This record gives sequence, structure tokens and C-alpha cells, in this order.
Amino acid sequence: LQYLDDPFEDPGYAKAFTALKPKLDFVRSFVKGSSARLEGVRIVWTASDSYLTRGYGKGHGVQLPTGSYLMSKFGIPYTSRSDSNSVALMIGDVAETMSDDEIKRLLSGGLILDAPAAHLLARRGFSQEIGCKVEPIKSRPRIVDEEILPAAGCKKPGRHTNAFYIFFAGTEGTVSEFVRLSPSKKTQVWSRFYGIYGKPYMPSVTFAENSLGGKVAVFSTSLAGNRSSGLLNLRKQELIVNLIEKLSPDSLPISVRNAPGIWTLASVSQNGKEMLVMINNLSGDVRDEVTLAFQGKWQNAKISRVMADGTLSSLGLSAKEWKTPFVLGQMEPEFILVSSSH
Repeated sequence: LQYLDDPFEDPGYAKAFTALKPKLDFVRSFVKGSSARLEGVRIVWTASDSYLTRGYGKGHGVQLPTGSYLMSKFGIPYTSRSDSNSVALMIGDVAETMSDDEIKRLLSGGLILDAPAAHLLARRGFSQEIGCKVEPIKSRPRIVDEEILPAAGCKKPGRHTNAFYIFFAGTEGTVSEFVRLSPSKKTQVWSRFYGIYGKPYMPSVTFAENSLGGKVAVFSTSLAGNRSSGLLNLRKQELIVNLIEKLSPDSLPISVRNAPGIWTLASVSQNGKEMLVMINNLSGDVRDEVTLAFQGKWQNAKISRVMADGTLSSLGLSAKEWKTPFVLGQMEPEFILVSSSH
């Protein structure tokens, strides 16, 4: 709405919000009544990173918008709760405002690092814990291809993604930082970059287990502001979901498969028996039969859809892979309530 003398000259937004109000009232009642909390990948964010580094560099204060954008594009639910037991996503230079003990706690669980985060942890002496040595690349790397390797466990027949990082132009130019990863002997390489003439250049994603009992994945590219087609594609979506499940099995209560831009949030009741899921289609296309993957106790659970008037309509039982029996319009959020007997 415009802040003018007649703000309702276009009533579209107000009508859309009014139509959603019964659904949103149901959501508010559920969250308040069941003391529900968001579950999913933990985006590592701290208040101290925002107030201690205000205006300093591009690696601070970007974690929430960057992490939520990335997870939303891949249909992966997320949270910023520090007490989350799920996989943690560390982006940029947030570790500069964290103690060694805080970092060790993250390294003892499931952790995903982008290039600058990995470089910072390596400089602080954690190379062994992240499974590789990390060396910054100052000039633009001559990368033109990326291949997903068998270790990633991907089932899609295609194995290559666009990776024309040799160019500054286009979306590939949004990748601002690269590091060269030198994996340890037991570290797995899940994907690899190639240079011109098909020459292997360096690992692009690695996975390792460490002496702290944790599992760590490292990306050789920065993720903040990354809009490259080499990252935002369905093959990389499958790789990242596989990576999360490898880092911490059953830590994702729900995720989207084989569809781009389906923003998903999962709010779980305090007793752990109910989960309210928001599904919002951010893509430019109307979608039907979107596949949702349920994990653990959320399989074979009762599913109900929150209707326009705020009432519930039964949709049967969930499954390991369950297709939405309703159409997802563009930016028209849907809510489903999942009730587990476990």
C-alpha cells in the first residue's frame, strides 16, 4: 500500500490479506497453544555478529537473509534457534564473533560451511575438524564445469551443472569468493570443478567426519548473494538434501523434492506430536502434485489441510514421498497439519 491520501486506490493487497486472515488466525492459535517452534536446518546467526560488526565487511549480518533465501529455494525448512539439534549452516564471517568452544560445539554436530566460513575456521586452527586445508583464491578461477560424483548418492541421470565461474557476467558473477580445498585422506569429495579442456580443477563440495564426533561439509564457493545457476538447480537441490541427511539423519522433518522455489517452514508442537507446515510457491509457475518427503515419525501420520475459512479438511496419511493433492498458486501459502501417533 502506498502512503498517500488514498492508500486503498488499489485494494488488491488488502483483499489478499483479508482472505488469508482465517488461515493466519489458525496458525497463530496453533503456535501459541502448542508452544510450537520452527525446526529444520539451523542458520547460524548471533545478535553479537550484528551489533559488534555493524557496517563492517560483507561477511557479517547476512546469515539470516542468505540462509533463508537458499533454504527456501530448495524447499528445506529452517530455523535460527541456537538449541536446534539439526544440521547447522554457517555462512560468511559470523565465526569471528564466536568463541572456540562455540565453534567446537558446532563441529561436534552436523555443519555446512561456505568458502569464507571454512577459510576462517581453518585460520583458527580447525582444518583437521573440517576435513580439509583451505586456501583462498585471489583471482577469478578458470572454472567452466562441475560434476556431481558418486559419493553424493544422487539418483538423477544428469551429473553436470553450469559452472561458468570463469566469467564475471551473469549469475555466475554473483559468486564473490572461492577457496581451494585440499581434502584429508578420509574426506569424501561429493562434486568437482573442471577447468577448460576438461581438466580437473578442484573439489567443490566435501564431506568429512571428525574426532569430535561431528560431520562437516564444505563448499568451495561463497553462498552470500550467490544467485548462480551452478547453485540454484534441481541437481544441487538433491545433493544438498542428501548432504543434510548424511550430516544428521532424520533431522529434516519434511522437505520438497524435484521442484524449485517451494518455500517450506515446519513448526513442531512442544510435545512433538503435531507439525504445522507452510508451503508457499515462490516460483513463477503454478504447481500441482509437488512431492514432499516426510522423515521418521512424520511418515504414516494424519494430514489435514487448513482451508480458507480456517477449518481442517482431512487429506489421509503421509508417506515417505507424498504429493500435494491441491494446486500451489504463485505466492498463495498453504498450511497442512501433520499429526503423529508416535
